[in-house]
Amino acid sequence: MRGILHQLERDTGVTLLRRSTRKLALTDAGEAFYEGCAAMVAAARDAHDRISTLHDSVTGELTISAPVGFASAHLSAALVPLLAAYPTLALRLIGTDDQLDLMKERIDIAIAIGTTPPASTLVRQHLASWQNVLVGSRDYLQQRGAPKVPADLVAHDFVTLPPWHHPADVLTGPGDDRYRVVTKPRVTSNNQLTIKQLTLAGCGLSFHVVPEIAEELSDGRLVRVLPSWTLPMLSVDALMLPRAAQPAKVRAALAALNAYLAGTQRPTARAASGDKRRATRRQRLTHTVDT
Repeated sequence: MRGILHQLERDTGVTLLRRSTRKLALTDAGEAFYEGCAAMVAAARDAHDRISTLHDSVTGELTISAPVGFASAHLSAALVPLLAAYPTLALRLIGTDDQLDLMKERIDIAIAIGTTPPASTLVRQHLASWQNVLVGSRDYLQQRGAPKVPADLVAHDFVTLPPWHHPADVLTGPGDDRYRVVTKPRVTSNNQLTIKQLTLAGCGLSFHVVPEIAEELSDGRLVRVLPSWTLPMLSVDALMLPRAAQPAKVRAALAALNAYLAGTQRPTARAASGDKRRATRRQRLTHTVDT
């Protein structure tokens, strides 16, 4: 310590301590220097306390991005309880079907829906598994005919996301038969909500995860195509930048998303009755097409 004080005095040309054989005392310059150092230490402690508060308390701004279909159908419902529980938390929500740079856009959580996740340095937490289905509107299928086997799909129009969204559109049928769906879409959009609207309007067939079209399937506005054939399950995941520990606001948001999405994987009584109605409608539709 003495060596440091001597060095400071040499560097500044100012005497900080009065020295005698009995004691040391601060000079006026030394008092001023001490007060400045004490203020710096107090500010550092305050900054540390603020950081700890932000890390341990659900407060501040939380940014979440999600595909448009997910955002419109689920994100608000999932996060309302979070906002109610934490009054000092602010949300910034981004609905997009494009890939974003989490660091550049300052995104805390990015919701991704897909099959096999690409190699990435991002932290990935699984939230739910959803069934992917091929659907069309009732009017479209009456006019164009309901496909009976996968090969019939080549005669149909499609409304799809860009090609890179469809690396695993492989149908698996009875006897484990497989058929890769190769489409020449009539309409391509990077917005899943637009795709659903165009499908409802009879512009073609499209792929959707069941929870995002549950209402339309239940009331018959959309009809599942080739119901005995299945597509790979899609994983709903939360992507985050790697950190030593995720802050409390992120942990709380993940808990809210998990709690909400758990309900989307459980069949409800309404869905079960909807399945029966859809089966009856499919039989009538098939009869109409055949005749």
